[in-house]
Amino acid sequence: MRTAAYPCLVMAAAFLVSCEKFKYEIEMAVQGEMLARQLCVSRSVTDKEGDKPETVPDEVVGRLAKLYEKHKPNEDGTRHTFRGRFKGRTPDDVGGAGFFTNLKTSMGSTVMYIERFRGSDDLLKQVNTRSQAVDKAMDLMIGWLETELGKTSDFDKLRKFLDKDLRYDLKNLSLYLWVLHSDASREVNAGKEENTTKAQAEIAARAIQYLLERDYVKAQDVPLVYRVQQTEASAQVKALVALLGRIIAAKAGAATPATLEKISSLAADGDAAGASLVKYLSQTDEYKQRVKQWEQRPNSDPNEAKPAPMSMLSDYATQAVGIELMATEDDLQIKLACPSNPLQTNGKYDELAKVLSWSRQIQQASQHPRMPVLCYAVWAKPDEDSQKKHFGRTVLRGEELLEYCLWHDSLDAKEAAKWDRFVASLAPGPKLEEKLDAFKLVEPPPVPPEKVELEAPPEDYSEVAKRLIIQGLSSGAATTQPAPKPAPQ
Repeated sequence: MRTAAYPCLVMAAAFLVSCEKFKYEIEMAVQGEMLARQLCVSRSVTDKEGDKPETVPDEVVGRLAKLYEKHKPNEDGTRHTFRGRFKGRTPDDVGGAGFFTNLKTSMGSTVMYIERFRGSDDLLKQVNTRSQAVDKAMDLMIGWLETELGKTSDFDKLRKFLDKDLRYDLKNLSLYLWVLHSDASREVNAGKEENTTKAQAEIAARAIQYLLERDYVKAQDVPLVYRVQQTEASAQVKALVALLGRIIAAKAGAATPATLEKISSLAADGDAAGASLVKYLSQTDEYKQRVKQWEQRPNSDPNEAKPAPMSMLSDYATQAVGIELMATEDDLQIKLACPSNPLQTNGKYDELAKVLSWSRQIQQASQHPRMPVLCYAVWAKPDEDSQKKHFGRTVLRGEELLEYCLWHDSLDAKEAAKWDRFVASLAPGPKLEEKLDAFKLVEPPPVPPEKVELEAPPEDYSEVAKRLIIQGLSSGAATTQPAPKPAPQ
């Protein structure tokens, strides 16, 4: 599959096109300390007639069945439903890792959910992979050019440009394209699927602009880049060498006429230059090692073709760019039962259905992982009956209840028991705030009368919770009145 939208990228990367697509539908609900989770998996394959349902592979079904308690397939095996309950951590079903917790107190509870789907968050590894790929590709190209141009008087100057400026710019461009592609992917996953083509075209435009500004190509060279893209694989070496010759000639700087003539001849006779490049690559130790590994391949893969010398450069180019603009992605739909509007989330909340949802595109297995898809939510549910019983009204909700739950969960067992006994003893009345103010988690040691206290005692840790409650009591209507008695039945 080819497209004129990405001409400058095709020089550096092989695009992966897949017609197989999975759809993952997840529904969840918090049940105490457990998370009830249902996963429905389906698969489709795209051909000339469109999307067609296909059976889910046995290895996928078998792996998921080990993670869930219950499994139910439909009649033709194109859709499988799995159900289970999990504590603390979500299963690695779609690919990734997730965590949730339910902080329960007598004042209410707070639920925190966060889950990563596929991708890689090892950014340093990805940066190093791209940088090393550029280095290996440049080492091969410099070695080959030395066999062609090394006898010219000013090759050292040309080598300096190749070894420093070009190597640096290629690394910079590699990271630039990676960041731009990550931004485009986030745009799509933010619900702006209609901007996919526009975002991908902008990646190509920015890459062209980068090359134009640094005089690697001229505006009139863009059609030549397009020709490289449209050329069949068997003749692409010739087209690439011609383009490379144009770039080197443009950046040769103080090269002598003899060197420029050599470069021009190299670019003009693409067949001879391509053959020379293939010959050089085939004699490198790295290629010989690849052939040796191919010869020692497992018997289970007897039809694997012998690696071509040019495959080294194409592999490094793909690693350096590390994006797959045309790759098929799987669909991910998530629904999470949520009793109140979440305090923090990157999903969409349906107030009527009390459901939080996410709709995302997730990368299929790839050697060039993007930033992971992340879904998260935090919400707090007050125990209104308990709060009204002890304070006459609901004093903690939302962010304040979240902070209270975090505070309460940070107490040790002895502190929590003491605080809970104190809260259970409270009732609405005129001296409620006085009781709150007087409470201490840790009683300070008595101070001898003869000793003058020079410093204020350290603040008791209970001040955090007391401040939140007192703020709730002082806001809105008066709260010191006794709670109304229930109406007679």
